[in-house]
Amino acid sequence: MLIVDAHLDLAYNALHGRDVLRPAVEQEIGNLEEDGIPTVGLPDLRRGEVGLICATIYCEPDQGKGKGYRTGDQANAEAKRQLQWYQAQFESGEMRLVRTAADLPAVAGRSIATIILMEGADPLRSEEDVEWFFEAGVRMVGLA
Repeated sequence: MLIVDAHLDLAYNALHGRDVLRPAVEQEIGNLEEDGIPTVGLPDLRRGEVGLICATIYCEPDQGKGKGYRTGDQANAEAKRQLQWYQAQFESGEMRLVRTAADLPAVAGRSIATIILMEGADPLRSEEDVEWFFEAGVRMVGLA
């Protein structure tokens, strides 16, 4: 049996202060109103024998709170920043990029198989951006 988590904002959380390389119980709580609760960590996924995750690129829009992107260029830059975080995890062996069906695991392993999905298409400003993100490993995009 293959256990799949179909939506994890790992890079977003990591780049906003969550140490997702540690179990959730070891993560700092911070400001609950601002930061929410600790998120699942990679050790939690391994302990739960999760074999495949869909790791998101989530760019938070500015909703009058003084944070988030206001332009497509800003969303694009944030998406690339999150993608760099994922690429660092692939290089370290923490996670493994899934580009094709042949890359899908049959069972869980130490390196967590990862499909990258973009939550919202605001970072995509042109056809060239679509090609760039595809070449970088993004395989799913939620349009809105």
